[in-house]
Amino acid sequence: MIFARPEPVLGGQKQIILGLEAAPPLVLSYFTWRRSKPNEFGSSTNEYTQRMGYLSAAVKSDVMNNSRVWRFEAEGHTKDPLKESDLGVAATETTWVAKDGHILRQVFEVQTPKGVARTVEAIYGTKTVELTITENGQERTATLYPTEGCQSFFDRFKPMVVDGKVVLKDKKFSILDPQTLGIVSCSATVGGRFNGKILLEPAKGTTYDITLGGKRQHVYLDERNHLLQIDITEDTFFQVDALPTEG
Repeated sequence: MIFARPEPVLGGQKQIILGLEAAPPLVLSYFTWRRSKPNEFGSSTNEYTQRMGYLSAAVKSDVMNNSRVWRFEAEGHTKDPLKESDLGVAATETTWVAKDGHILRQVFEVQTPKGVARTVEAIYGTKTVELTITENGQERTATLYPTEGCQSFFDRFKPMVVDGKVVLKDKKFSILDPQTLGIVSCSATVGGRFNGKILLEPAKGTTYDITLGGKRQHVYLDERNHLLQIDITEDTFFQVDALPTEG
């Protein structure tokens, strides 16, 4: 989803793969590779990473309409690493999901250094999505009519792995783009095994490929289903600040 340049990436990759269950906030730092040029004294080119933001996600139990639901919270923040004074751009999502997977309500906020630029509230039925958009102090409403109803939105949190077993190797789903108010086609696929090092420590597990509107994310979950890293491009990636020590 494009909000600004550089764009924030929201968390929630683990929930796309494993579905919703209570989980404390998980933060991954956003890095880009930089390459310094040789100086006048002939020093060699140096490669180094520069932090340009983060993403996070959490899942909590909540109550809506007298029923227990999941409250999924995701955030993404990024800045131009070459501009020290850049305050960056942020996006947040809060989504309430019934135990059967039906998304009930969703609120997006897209922020800039000047404050909240846009808030989008979405109320999901089975065939329509009712939107309320607040921007620059003005409020308007709109209705989406997905061709095949809203099930593709709900499939976003349909588990692909249950109790360590793959129950869905591939899946397609949709998400709402709060900037364009369009429906974004997405997919997720179980990949292969990885066995290497992350943060200079041994790590192994399974990889997954998530594609959101044509943009691919290569996701690494270890054998205990901890999210360790997300590759975005050859030069940009997300990574935990420390490897988990508990199951």
